[in-house]
Amino acid sequence: MTEEQKKIASVERRVNLLILILVIAIGAGIAAAPKKPDVLRVRQLSIVDANGVERVRLGAPLPEPMILGKRFHRDGFVSGILLFDAEGNERSGYATSDDYPNVIFTLDSLATQHVLFMAEPQGSPTLMMWDEKKGALRFFVDEGQPHIRYGRAGEKDVDLVPEASK
Repeated sequence: MTEEQKKIASVERRVNLLILILVIAIGAGIAAAPKKPDVLRVRQLSIVDANGVERVRLGAPLPEPMILGKRFHRDGFVSGILLFDAEGNERSGYATSDDYPNVIFTLDSLATQHVLFMAEPQGSPTLMMWDEKKGALRFFVDEGQPHIRYGRAGEKDVDLVPEASK
């Protein structure tokens, strides 16, 4: 083997060794690369429409309600899902309360809440509806007794289903 052939063979061995090292390094990098997470962990997720208006918010906790462009106080922290109209006003929510572990579902007008479905932790379910003049209808079960009540602003509530004798 000539001196020139020895040099070429030496360079070929070095190139092959470098290729092997490079392949091992790339393989190790791929094996060590972080995998796609199975769970996305965030405190808030906001979904906006094509105009950039927030339409859905998932959060723990959720923000104070937005009504006609103004933030209002919520009675305690809640976590869950809020739905907003095209103007960004809160119109519905499905949440749990941090202060008292009720599960609630609401339907709101632009001005106020009109429908509330609620389940208390001990299991007492309630459905309440109001109009803008504060007329109210309430369906609930308490200690095994179903109730239907209605009321008008400034008047005493009327129980439509008499309580069973004890």
